[in-house]
Formats: sequence, C-alpha cells, structure tokens
Amino acid sequence: MPDWVKIVENENDKEMELQVEADGMILLQNIRNVFPSATTLKYRNPENNAWRVIKCVDDVLHPPEDDGWRNHTYLVVVPKGQERRREISAEVEDTRNFGPVNKAIYVLFDSEDLTEGDLRDYFGEFGTITNINCIISKKFAFITFEDETVPFRLYGKPVSINGVELDIKEPESDEKEFRKLALIYKEDKITARQFREFFEQYGEVTDVYVTKPFRKYGFVTFTKPKVARDLYDQNVKIEGVKVFLTKPRPKMDKADKREFGGAGGRGGYQHMPAGRGRSEEMGWGGPSDGFGMGGGGM
Repeated sequence: MPDWVKIVENENDKEMELQVEADGMILLQNIRNVFPSATTLKYRNPENNAWRVIKCVDDVLHPPEDDGWRNHTYLVVVPKGQERRREISAEVEDTRNFGPVNKAIYVLFDSEDLTEGDLRDYFGEFGTITNINCIISKKFAFITFEDETVPFRLYGKPVSINGVELDIKEPESDEKEFRKLALIYKEDKITARQFREFFEQYGEVTDVYVTKPFRKYGFVTFTKPKVARDLYDQNVKIEGVKVFLTKPRPKMDKADKREFGGAGGRGGYQHMPAGRGRSEEMGWGGPSDGFGMGGGGM
C-alpha cells in the first residue's frame, strides 16, 4: 500500500493527501500540480509550535524523520510575499461583478451541412446579433448579441438545426478561469448533461467540458467564482463514479490552448493536458479514501 501525507494550503484548510514515492521522498512537481508556486513544505514542531521547513534538493523533498513523514499536517510554502498577494486575490474575486457573463456564445457542431444563414436565422430569434464569426469547415462559430443577457440563456441549451446537434458554450476568457472547477475521474460513464444537472444544485452553470477521447478530466464553469472555490478538494459521486473536484492549474502553451479554445480558437480549458489532467500521474488523493489520483509518481 502506498504511503500518504496530509497537505493544506493554509492552516485550518481542509486536508488533501499526497502520495509518497516508493523511496519515501515527495516530488516537488506533484505538489506543483495543484499549487504551482510551491517551493517546499513545512509543519509545526509539536514540542514548541515553531515551523520546520522540509529539506528540498533538486526538486525532491526529504522526510523530516528517520521513520518518515509521520502524522503531521504539512503546509505548502510559497515565495515570500505571495501569501498576501494570494489573500488579496481572493478578496478581489469576491468583490468583482461576474454577471452577466458576456455577450457571446461559442457553438460547436459535427457537420458541414450548416450555413451561416442557418445560424443567424435560428439564434436571431433570441436577440439582435451584432456579429457572427463562423468557419463551417472547422465546425465552430462565435456569435455575439447586442443584449448581454441572451448568451446565459443559451449556454448548455440542447439545440438542433436541420438535424445537426449544437454544443453551446461560454467562450474562453481570463475572467472565466476564476469561475472554473476541474473534475478528475477514471471512468468514462458521465455525460456533459449529467455533469451539468449535478452541479446546478450548487449554482448557475455556464459551461461543461468533457474530453473526447476520454482523458480522465473535465471542467464545469459557474457564474460566480465562490461556487467553484467552495467545491475545491472534494470527492463526490456522480452516476456512481468517483470524481475529485479541484482548482484548475494556470496556463499551458498556445498549441494546446487552441485545441480547446482561447482567443481566436476553441473554447475550453487552458491547463490540464500538461500533467494535472492525467490522474494516474498526479499522486493525489482525497481526504477520505485516497481516491482520484492514485498511481505512480511523475
């Protein structure tokens, strides 16, 4: 059985579990899969309550005791000054106005039989269209409305035009990243619709992304960032499948970003393919049964 250590970002946070390597070490990269700015770990000396910082050499963390990591709870260490910036960032997120989301929808379809006219005729029924950027050969379109309340009514709506089913998503933006929740799961048994129905109990959902082909991760986006944050680091069951909920990683390269959309491309996640989406490589588990990221180290 693998060994696990308890880790938190801040004192009094809900604990995560990080898998220890076979040689008893912890790879810094495994920590950075969730906390990108981490440099090492620290824990309280039970005798005098002083902080003890874990030795990290060549991105490998060494256990503090001869008999391993013991039952301490370890805090993530980040460069000096970033703790306060992290607190300020969270405060700013809570005070920002995040709705309505934006004036555009991002439409995906799996046919070249549609025309721009078909899209304009159908979506024009919902409000005045100010712009359509449509490339039928690449099977996507961006449609912008005059009324900013229209897109939210369309996100996730089941739509079919001339027998062609459409997938309507919220376009990517930097602001959207604050409202996004990453989903890690090992069984390809959950549809985007089932994800949406499950998470709507927590708040309004604008977007659900499920990888095709299946890559053991997905994303759900809410209208408010606090809803996503409140679900970080939880294990849930959806349609009988265990799903680990976590904070998305920051940025990946433009080539991968274009696959799922960024400015001028397709809408989707900017983070996971670089490593965190591969649950078998992460070494992360939830606080109860070690679910979600079991498997070897990176």
